Amino acid sequence: MVHLALILVGTALVLGSGDVPARETAGAAATTVPAPAQDDDNLPPVGRSLFDALLERPAAGGEVVVPFPFAALLARIRRELDPKDPSGGLSVVLIPLGRSLQRNAAFDARPFDFPRVVAAVTGEPPPGARPGHPYLRDRLYLGYHEGAGVLEVISYNEEAGRFEFQVVRDYRSGAGPPQAGGSPPGGQRSVGAHPPGAGPPQAGARPPGGQRSVGPETAGAGPRPRYANRSLCLACHHNAAPIFSRPGWDETSANAQVAARLAATGREFHGLAWRHGVDVPNAIDDATDRANLLAVAQRLWREGCTAGVAADAVGCRATALKLSLRYRLAGGRTVDLSAPDLRRSFVEPLLARWQARWPGGLAIPNPDLPNRQVLDAPAPGEPADPTALARRADVGAGFDPMVPRPALAVWPGREDTDVTAFIHALSLFFSRADVALLDRRLAALAGGEGRSLELACTERRVQPPGDPARRDLECGAAGGARLLARLEGAGGSLDELVLPGGERLAALELRAVRGAGGAGKGGRAASGRGEFAVAGEEAFVVSGDDGGARTAGGEVVRGMGLRRAAGAATAARLTLVADTGPLERAIDALAADTLSGRGDALGERPLRRAAVLGPIFAHLGTPAPGRPKPGAAPSGGSAAWGPTSPAPGRPKPGAAPSGGSAAWGLNPPAPVGARPTGRSRPDAADLQPFYRRCAACHDAPEAFPPGFLHGNEGQVRASLAGCAPRILFRLAMNALPAAGRTKTPMPPPVSAQAAGFAASSDLAAMRRLLEAPAGTANPENRRLSPVWPVVAGGYALLPPCRPRLSTPEVSLERR
Repeated sequence: MVHLALILVGTALVLGSGDVPARETAGAAATTVPAPAQDDDNLPPVGRSLFDALLERPAAGGEVVVPFPFAALLARIRRELDPKDPSGGLSVVLIPLGRSLQRNAAFDARPFDFPRVVAAVTGEPPPGARPGHPYLRDRLYLGYHEGAGVLEVISYNEEAGRFEFQVVRDYRSGAGPPQAGGSPPGGQRSVGAHPPGAGPPQAGARPPGGQRSVGPETAGAGPRPRYANRSLCLACHHNAAPIFSRPGWDETSANAQVAARLAATGREFHGLAWRHGVDVPNAIDDATDRANLLAVAQRLWREGCTAGVAADAVGCRATALKLSLRYRLAGGRTVDLSAPDLRRSFVEPLLARWQARWPGGLAIPNPDLPNRQVLDAPAPGEPADPTALARRADVGAGFDPMVPRPALAVWPGREDTDVTAFIHALSLFFSRADVALLDRRLAALAGGEGRSLELACTERRVQPPGDPARRDLECGAAGGARLLARLEGAGGSLDELVLPGGERLAALELRAVRGAGGAGKGGRAASGRGEFAVAGEEAFVVSGDDGGARTAGGEVVRGMGLRRAAGAATAARLTLVADTGPLERAIDALAADTLSGRGDALGERPLRRAAVLGPIFAHLGTPAPGRPKPGAAPSGGSAAWGPTSPAPGRPKPGAAPSGGSAAWGLNPPAPVGARPTGRSRPDAADLQPFYRRCAACHDAPEAFPPGFLHGNEGQVRASLAGCAPRILFRLAMNALPAAGRTKTPMPPPVSAQAAGFAASSDLAAMRRLLEAPAGTANPENRRLSPVWPVVAGGYALLPPCRPRLSTPEVSLERR
């Protein structure tokens, strides 16, 4: 199933303006995040994926509808994003020769004609998004292969505190009722359609790459999301989150040579703006890097704050929440942990628990894949050599996502910088619009006078071409305070503000305002944060990216009054107000509700954005949006603020969660249990080692990964015989040191099935069966034993593994 080949850049954590360096620690082994025990089931333990929540249902009790064609799905996602963000908030690349499990389909279906599309939400909601808006940034990733008719999805599940892996099969025209969106832009032909001049599909023929559309979900049904085989996904996604290549992203359409070959096909690729530079894959890198930190934040929130006394645990989470929101309100500047009370009640206890629980530190999982070049592909217009193309499409051990990756960093939990890293990671759960709304509510509630900072100024008029009205200000005061600003028209920019004590604010906006009586005419100017400029002063509101301009301590710069003499500015007066008191009290009320049992927002469950922000905004007087009618999708696909719906119980195998799919958008996924319905395990003793070691991924009616263990005993033996050369090659890799492997061994090294396999009797038994005279390629098979693991021509030229599946095939073969 799923391998989205999505994520981060380099070896440093991208932490915004308050960078936290990656650090290593010696001593006890670091604890890896996330814990494997949390990721051993396909279905969400609670809640649903963000992708499910975003999709709409045609009627009460109906299944969610995946918009088709692909352009319509992207348009649905863009409705939730700020169109002013780069790329409209949705970054998309084409990858013709990538590392997903669908790469085999790409090979047979002409990879440059039918490249894989990878899309990531990298932008924020619109600035004025309503309370309760969906937050998709860093939390939704799509991988679409037109030739295979498969859409793969990774999206966050807030209730469970983890990413979910889903797959949509039969994602092609004619797979079900017509979907909203019509034809793709530019006349893009539908998924599964043939190239110009191609004949109709041939009955019984194989689809590109041998992909079969199989299983009960395809029999006359439309495209529907299903939760994927999670253990299979985690074989590559070791971090249980998106992964992506490091720079320079040579597999993608950002590579000029790849882009030239894509352009030579003449295709429009779903109407996408796919001609771009490295800024687009870099945005995916950054998004997936941030996504990688969500599990770390959840681990510290749930376990790092766990204490023997419930009040201490809840208090720890309440303080962490206050600091993370203050951090965002201050524009992501350094967290202030210096207050003695804060150190005694939060910083020191948290570090003590950190050391006790994880003495070797927390190992941050690595989502980086090595950059892979495919630049020896034929130039545009040259005929493709199938042998050379097979070699290029094959993924060697050094580039395989299944190879274990070292930790990206280790957070030792010994210093304030570790606490700061935790607060930064926690702040990623809140959108820019959340912070701006919070800032506006605090401004509306602020009252009283703040403290003033007086600075002496000099003004210089600058008249660059086309900008005759610009004035530059340079102001200073005792204690090292400094202000540099540019004024032009009805506003300007505050380029630098250094406060007494050394705290620096930069890149702030200035907007000229007038009071009720008019500043300078006996009136007092106001910004919505109270009065801040007196008669005779030129007044400006000061704002940052998320709203007000704030210090690390929580004070907001309410505004600036500028006094003038003889036509020039002589003094500036800044008014600073500590207005976060209502926010602190709202979080204290949230803690009290948790301790009393009236709520669980600060309890042992994962941090849930809606669960904390709903009560906070209610306390601040922001009305909650209306609840949707039963069975109807919430407006925009989001849940209302306020108490969340009760979590559904674990569904019975094959059944929708309690409350119905209308309530949760959960389609009946692949049945759960030790052996889901539709899988098989023949009783023959010589087949049991294969089921013990390989069935988790290969006992399903799929072509990718090949389902050679699916079916009755005769089908399984026939599949094993046909797949023997490739299986033996992978088994042989277990006998080689990592540096000598040309392919990743099987079972995947990070899987539970790989433990002790190289020295086990299972390996010997599997080799005996595959090398037996009954094998279809016995002489070659015997050459693949550990004494000669290298095949002339390489793994890519071995006979393909095509299981003998009994399910009817739906062909996409082009004749």
